[in-house]
Amino acid sequence: MSIGDGNSPQKNVCDDQTLRDAFIALGGHADLSGSVSTDRLRQAIVEEFALPIDIDKIIAEADVDSSGLVDFHEFCAILRT
Repeated sequence: MSIGDGNSPQKNVCDDQTLRDAFIALGGHADLSGSVSTDRLRQAIVEEFALPIDIDKIIAEADVDSSGLVDFHEFCAILRT
């Protein structure tokens, strides 16, 4: 999934400021280091936004090291799904 404004070439979703802000709001650091717990991410997607997606499957595919934490690159992968 890429994000574009219709007038400029599409860019990678990881370059989007809104995505960066979401990562930080969920527990990541401003320099995009750190991680977000999969529990917090699940809560945000299922309870706060009520998105009808199989978030457990998506998280399992993105959390490649099965740490229960997603770094910024894994976070981006989830949002590309």
